[in-house]
Amino acid sequence: MEAAGIMNHLPCLVVRGICDYCDAHKNKEWQRYAALVAAIYAKILLSFVPTTQNLNKQVPKTGTWMVPFDRNPRFLGRADLINQLETQIASNNRARKAAISGLGGMGKTQIALELAHRMRDKYPERSIFWIPSTSTEAFEQAVLNLGQLLELPDLTAADTKSQVQTYLSSEKAGSWLLIIDNADDPDMWVGSTDSPPLKDFLPRNRNGFVLFTTRNKRLASQLVSPDVITLSEMNDQTAVGLLRESLLKKDITDDDEAITTLVHQLCGLPLALVQAASFMKENSVSPEEYLSLLDTQEESLIDLLSENFEDEFRYRDTENPIAATWLVSFQQIQKSDPLAADYLSYIACIDPRDIPITLIPPSHSVLETQKSLGTLKAHSFITAHTNNRFLSMHRLVHLATRNWLAREDLLPARTKLATDLFNSVFPSTDLINRRPWRECLPHAQYLLGCQELNVGDKDKDLLAFRVSYCLIHDGRYNEAGMICQQIFEARRQQLDSHDEGLLLSMGYMSTIYKEQERWDKAEELLVHIVDSQRTFLGDEHPETLTSKGNLAMAY
Repeated sequence: MEAAGIMNHLPCLVVRGICDYCDAHKNKEWQRYAALVAAIYAKILLSFVPTTQNLNKQVPKTGTWMVPFDRNPRFLGRADLINQLETQIASNNRARKAAISGLGGMGKTQIALELAHRMRDKYPERSIFWIPSTSTEAFEQAVLNLGQLLELPDLTAADTKSQVQTYLSSEKAGSWLLIIDNADDPDMWVGSTDSPPLKDFLPRNRNGFVLFTTRNKRLASQLVSPDVITLSEMNDQTAVGLLRESLLKKDITDDDEAITTLVHQLCGLPLALVQAASFMKENSVSPEEYLSLLDTQEESLIDLLSENFEDEFRYRDTENPIAATWLVSFQQIQKSDPLAADYLSYIACIDPRDIPITLIPPSHSVLETQKSLGTLKAHSFITAHTNNRFLSMHRLVHLATRNWLAREDLLPARTKLATDLFNSVFPSTDLINRRPWRECLPHAQYLLGCQELNVGDKDKDLLAFRVSYCLIHDGRYNEAGMICQQIFEARRQQLDSHDEGLLLSMGYMSTIYKEQERWDKAEELLVHIVDSQRTFLGDEHPETLTSKGNLAMAY
């Protein structure tokens, strides 16, 4: 136990004096004596160790180290991934580039940091460099710092990238690992028109290795294809361990169910877990209390995701909250692929799970639609499943997107547009067509529940009646009643008692009342409908006769 942490770095022998034996017999009064005996024995032992030294033996060269963060003591899991990268870096027969891709907050930077420290421990002669790519300015400053650290001659700011590339591509650079963190912007790396793309300045050396971390899987493929490692969410065990490690000792709860539920609510995202732990520590909030905050309104959860916090293992010039982390990606998508941004906004207005691909509004061409959906997949904002028949959006990304739209004052307009688009793609309500509209119902109901839609809006009413029709024929009368009742009450206050729109609402409500066996309610509405239709349509009109039949059935 006493040698832990030293034996990995320095061959050693531990001499220990014992002052107690077994747990039942402890005697701390003898601790100093035991330490003295151990010291005397160690001194005598050292007198037998030869003191001669081979002066001709060369001291191994230590590589250059330029990494901005200390090792993260809270890092957990991802052992298989790190071992895979270690093997690839150490083998000269493998490709000399790789990328870790995944959703913002998934822990890409922390994996790269742990890898750097492990490689330093195992291969001290290997140089390890770290260059942030959060902006062009940050990248160029880091390259300039690297050139100065390497003491390159005649170093100039204008030509630093080429000089560093030339040196690292040469044999005299030795073995090295270059980590380029947050390579998210395609314009910087492959598409800039004002200056050569940064991809042109990557060094090539069989003794070197370049590792990217990026949120953009498409860019990763362009930089290192096919060696892209797609990062998935932490498993429950690792995520629970990270949350416990991030909390103070006094805040750790014995309620495993509360911790596990909290991990599920935050989708196992490392950054979200660390952010939650930071909030709990700063505000003396227990995991159970934090859970109750998450279970409140959508705005409360968004506020929690937007809370800033201190983290010594992230860049000081970037915002830490997970909502702010994704905002950067939203803005990049809005700039580079407007159709993808429109799809992102559209999906933010419907249920994020199991979205039929048929609900995605078509663009000018199938190819254009697929490319824009591919942009969202590349950023891990959506995933396809069930043979690409369905899409799902990450729950927290869904909330963050709605927050982004609300901050830009776009959410009401986008919700109304989504309703119009949804009406255009909603499947036929024919009873033989049940499977398609059953798949669409959860998304229509989510959209109808949005507070941004005003009661009485024609698009909302049209969608509401379609949904109600489907729910009624599926025997889900309570759900249909909640939707119809809202429209009925609004129309009763706004319209004439004989208005066709009000009579339509009454007809739906009477059907629901009949199925719920609320006969008096059904009779009241049907009598009014029959009287109105007799007056305005005539006693023998088909609609009047239908309403009479419905009233007779209620009787």
